[in-house]
Amino acid sequence: MKVFKVREEYYSKSLQTEHISYKDFPQREAWMIPQFRELELSDLKNCDAVWIDNPMFFNGSLLNTEKPVIFDAIDWYLEMAIKEGRFESIKKITRGFNLLRKYKNLFLISQSPLIEQYLLNVVGLKPLVKKIIPNGYDYLLHNFKPFYVPHIPLTNLFFAGKLGRWYSNLSYFIEYVKHHPRWNLVIAGDGELKTYFESIAEKSPNIKFLGFISREDVAKQIKDSDICIFPVDDCSPIVVSEYMACGKPVINIGKRLEWLVTLDEGMCIPSPGEIETALKYCTEEYSSLRINARKKIEPYSWEKNAIQFEEGVKELLEKC
Repeated sequence: MKVFKVREEYYSKSLQTEHISYKDFPQREAWMIPQFRELELSDLKNCDAVWIDNPMFFNGSLLNTEKPVIFDAIDWYLEMAIKEGRFESIKKITRGFNLLRKYKNLFLISQSPLIEQYLLNVVGLKPLVKKIIPNGYDYLLHNFKPFYVPHIPLTNLFFAGKLGRWYSNLSYFIEYVKHHPRWNLVIAGDGELKTYFESIAEKSPNIKFLGFISREDVAKQIKDSDICIFPVDDCSPIVVSEYMACGKPVINIGKRLEWLVTLDEGMCIPSPGEIETALKYCTEEYSSLRINARKKIEPYSWEKNAIQFEEGVKELLEKC
């Protein structure tokens, strides 16, 4: 099976900034492609199907190829574009959704049940094949130590991500830790809001900014932490899968991640005012939360996700 992938560099151009934090970031496809066994990349002319991960690049030229289409829905596209003020992208995303809505030979991959419901019921897509394949983790890099004994009391919080406008709620965790010296917060990542976040921290000795670090160093920081945080109302961030694979309870501000992070694996809180409640809960239930987190994410390694992807493409081609 051969697929033409609309490459990652095109997707990167849709972001609001060409900041270093967006360079060589381990996107979903960068993890997935090396795991394929039956699927290979090809040019547009010789491929069996076209693979896109952003509706803004589903245009007339792709539509005219009459090739089956794989749409790997990786974001809340319109919401993210509006949040970041990318008004030209909003137009292109809307146009892409309008074209996809008319397309029949479609394999829709959604990162969560919520995204699938949105694309089917609100956008109105009518896929021939559909699957839910969340973001995964590298089972060699993000491994779990079942007999790990944390230092008591728990003190170390960790966040990794792009420090852009989509992540603005990180400021609430910074404010909390600044006024609660029992906790240490390590932040890995870079972006346009890094200076803003640093100004909120006010050089607090218990808040550390690492800047952009390698994926190997991110994995080490996760393992050295006690509790990991994710401040965005999203439903399948790569880093959350990595947190859970390393056996770390997750605290998230929002509701969309509740399908993956329940009270068995951490806590999704409706507002920043619940940060203290979440920390207290994760501290008290730590032993069971870390085991449950790993168990919950176990089926979603990149290797297993790639198998699901290939099975969906095979089903699509058989039905076309």
